[in-house]
Amino acid sequence: MPPVSDPTLVLEAPPRRRQAIPRGVALAAGLLLSSALLTAPLLPLFDPDEGYYPATAAESVDAGRAWDPQFNGEPRWDKPILTYALIEASFAAFGRSATAARVPSAVQGALLVLVVGLIVSRLCGARAGSLCAFVLVTTLGVQIFSRVAHPEIAIVLAITTVELLTVVWLTTPVEPRWWLPVVIGAAAGYGVLAKGPVALVLPACAALAIAAFVRPVRGWRLVWRDLALATVAVLVIAGPWFLAMTMRHGLSFVHEAIWRHNVGRYAGTAFEHRSAPWFFVLPTLIALFPWSAFVPGAVARLSRADRSPTGVLRLYMTGAALTAFVFYSVSASKLPHYALAIVPPLAIVIGLYLDEITGRERGIRWSFRVTTVLLACMALALAATPWLLDRLFTARELLGGAPGRGVEPARLLAIAVWPSAILLALGAAAAWRLRGPARLTSMLVVGAVLPFLFIVSACTLFRAAYPWERFGRQIRETPGPVWMVGPRAPSLTFYAARPVRRLTEAEFAEHVPQMIEGWIIADRNWLLSPGSQPLGHSRIEVVDESGHMALVRVCAGECRR
Repeated sequence: MPPVSDPTLVLEAPPRRRQAIPRGVALAAGLLLSSALLTAPLLPLFDPDEGYYPATAAESVDAGRAWDPQFNGEPRWDKPILTYALIEASFAAFGRSATAARVPSAVQGALLVLVVGLIVSRLCGARAGSLCAFVLVTTLGVQIFSRVAHPEIAIVLAITTVELLTVVWLTTPVEPRWWLPVVIGAAAGYGVLAKGPVALVLPACAALAIAAFVRPVRGWRLVWRDLALATVAVLVIAGPWFLAMTMRHGLSFVHEAIWRHNVGRYAGTAFEHRSAPWFFVLPTLIALFPWSAFVPGAVARLSRADRSPTGVLRLYMTGAALTAFVFYSVSASKLPHYALAIVPPLAIVIGLYLDEITGRERGIRWSFRVTTVLLACMALALAATPWLLDRLFTARELLGGAPGRGVEPARLLAIAVWPSAILLALGAAAAWRLRGPARLTSMLVVGAVLPFLFIVSACTLFRAAYPWERFGRQIRETPGPVWMVGPRAPSLTFYAARPVRRLTEAEFAEHVPQMIEGWIIADRNWLLSPGSQPLGHSRIEVVDESGHMALVRVCAGECRR
């Protein structure tokens, strides 16, 4: 089916056809949901970022204040309640586990693909919608964040929904029904509950960026009416929690949760992660993999004169990607995962590009040639990683956690990366040799299979590098405080089901002499070296080890298990 250029063709279509979900869109969403759920049990929670959310959700429920997040006995207001609430609901339905904590992200990732596919299908036709859905579902960024207990996929779902529904609003030649701005506002409110006001800022920046090129076809009175309806929906969705928390905690909540973690994070000096202005180029290209090389050709199709739904959609999504890139580039805090907000708009632009040039080999040849080089280089880099271990980087620098040294990490790393390297090499060969739909299909297969294959082959490696689940099970069996000297490991709080106090070496020497019994997790060589045990008459027993970290039990008398 060719792209629809006349908006009246969409608006006058029978209701049954408009509401139907194209098979390609349903297949893409189902593929992401099923593969994310299948791999959820295979990997431990990753620290430091992922571990905070399940730990906070579990502790808040146990404290009897599920709507008021806390971690290790202290308020945790860095993010609003939505992610914690969804994980709490998943725990109630499926039990407390890393798998249950990741279910909301898998569902939201599938919803993101479904929303993109359905709205693009309404605007541009079922084939364009299906292509956009498949491009999005095979990007590395969406594949990763649909598998981790993290709020990034929720905020991207909200922002993308607002942007796409705004395009629907802009391209509707008659007065839109009242429910459209209400749904836009509800999606924005969902985003505010996920990560704060940035859910409003990014769509507003995108709208302002294209305001000079696309104007609504209705009077300003209706514009202000719909804006008011959307604002009311935002307040109804997000307002109650912020109001309740302000009434309970006062201005300290407003300063910490709203000002410091939002305005201060992006415009001030709070939580600075400074980098060069072009920092997000590489994270964006990685998050778009394996479609990165298609961006120039897709953006080149942009035409300010094209006022069809497809033209407006392409213009708006290009503006959304550009403004998100600029916003995060000039902000004080720069973290790689912010680039995920740039992925859906560019995936849509790429999907529209593929829809238009399908069957015209000359127009897309350059993109496939560059993609072949990227796939081949990635295959070589992964294949060489075990050999580079302890030469260019250490296992700890590469993996985080507490990996060991020597032959074992190198062997596990080879098992983890070589299957993916083989798949990438086969993908490069296919992109070079195949033509037409077969070559495009090979790209989709690589994008869909690569994350699944890597997780299956790397699960042993990551469980060795992140031993906190194993340590936590042993801690839960015996009462006593838990002290940790070393890296941030909030997942240990979740697995141990009790607070874990993190200390520096100096704090350890100052506070631990009063410790009669409990648990210590620290570097084995440091903890057990002569003169580093200010434990008085207490006895210690090494219960477990992983890499350089040891789990030590402190006992007043003889340690008995």
